[in-house]
Amino acid sequence: MSDASEEPSAEHVAAVLRERVYGSITFLSTLLVLAGSLEPSTSRWEPALTLAVTAAGLWAASVFAEYFAALAARSHEEGRASRMHLRATGQILEAAVLPLLLLVAAGLGLLPVGVAAWAAIWVLVASMAFIALLAVRRAGLPWWKGLVLILALVVLALLVVGVKSLAH
Repeated sequence: MSDASEEPSAEHVAAVLRERVYGSITFLSTLLVLAGSLEPSTSRWEPALTLAVTAAGLWAASVFAEYFAALAARSHEEGRASRMHLRATGQILEAAVLPLLLLVAAGLGLLPVGVAAWAAIWVLVASMAFIALLAVRRAGLPWWKGLVLILALVVLALLVVGVKSLAH
């Protein structure tokens, strides 16, 4: 067992950030489709349920893909690598927490569903900027290169918002 104060490997940090970005973009797309298709007859709980199922499905796909890849490679460090990947895939679920809480609040009638969906969309855009900031800080890049990378991820998120919004 490793020491809890031991710094995670660069490979593990990369996996964590990768899973967080995958989850965030997937949930952003899902929420944009939901926000564009809301009708007065839509159940208040439907968006929360859709996002929860999407999160669970993406997480399960990531876990099983890693397991089968390790099985195919017959990795000798399979156990340790699988535990590290399981921790990394938790980022998928973590990316869904705040948006899901907003949608649950809408399901409870505390917020209009459309407001909750759009708030969740912007929470994901902001979280992607934060993840980019963490990655840039860890990399130790000059400030201007870090800013370019952060802006690139934010622009990607905004492009997803723009393209999906124009499609509806």
